Amino acid sequence: MAKPEHGTLSNRAVGKLRVHKDTVYWDRELTGFGVRVYPTGSKVYIAQARGPEGPKRVAVGRHGVINADEARKRAAHIIARIKAGEEAVPEPLIRKAGPTVNEVCARYLAQYVAVRCKPATAALYRSVIDRHVLPALGRAPIAALSRARVAEFHESLYETPAVANMALRILSSMYRLAAGWGMVPEGTSNPCKALVKYPERRRERFLTDSEFTRLGRALEEAEAAGAAPPRPRWRRSGSWPLPGAAGARSSSCAGRTWRSKRASSGCPIPRRARGRSRYRRRPSSFSRTSLAPTTAPGSYRAGSLGRISGTSTRPGVS
Repeated sequence: MAKPEHGTLSNRAVGKLRVHKDTVYWDRELTGFGVRVYPTGSKVYIAQARGPEGPKRVAVGRHGVINADEARKRAAHIIARIKAGEEAVPEPLIRKAGPTVNEVCARYLAQYVAVRCKPATAALYRSVIDRHVLPALGRAPIAALSRARVAEFHESLYETPAVANMALRILSSMYRLAAGWGMVPEGTSNPCKALVKYPERRRERFLTDSEFTRLGRALEEAEAAGAAPPRPRWRRSGSWPLPGAAGARSSSCAGRTWRSKRASSGCPIPRRARGRSRYRRRPSSFSRTSLAPTTAPGSYRAGSLGRISGTSTRPGVS
């Protein structure tokens, strides 16, 4: 049997409730109004009163679908009708819930993601929806989503900021499309709007030796088949081809000569007169020996400036 508890029910107070077994918390302000908390985390507002036929308990609504203030108003009407011997749920309070988030997600994946997104993006969206959106919001009506509930869902994923922001973007796009599909009442604002996203840090990595080798072979095959343009050679304008791992921009190197390269690294990167360098340092896998010619002409190494052909190490020169 559930243990009765008493306290003032509010959205914040109900959201913090955690139990190990079914527990009923009653409101101090309205007698007969309470919330039943389950070990699974589900919370249901209830109304209880004694009428001519005896005591009667009615479920008012699920927490998250309706807030505590609205549930208290509905419970007051229900309690008054029970005491008067009438039907517990009045007709004005019965309304159609409309399509749920689960139904909108299914249509979103079938009609939008599968048609407009690439396979990798579609797989990523489906993973975020299946693992995060549906377990938390799948049963809720799409029209009943409030900004507070979406913000609570977004905050629950604070340990993975990138996933939290992606789930918020998916919800926003899905709600916008649902409005166009007629699944959301007209004039309803997007609950995801104006919510602050978590800061994200860009992730990057450098190609490994094996990846450089595979890239060089693929470029050779594409060039031999005519599917790729020939390798860039020295231009009259003074610009020259850039190493893929250097991170330099062509606009920064236009007009430079071999005299401006850094002798310490062997890479054709111009030295700045003063100030912090804008170019990234090479990873530890790069060394001076990686820039030396290999025994096999036409082979590639990590950090090499181009194809090594014969005895020349200048890019684009065979």
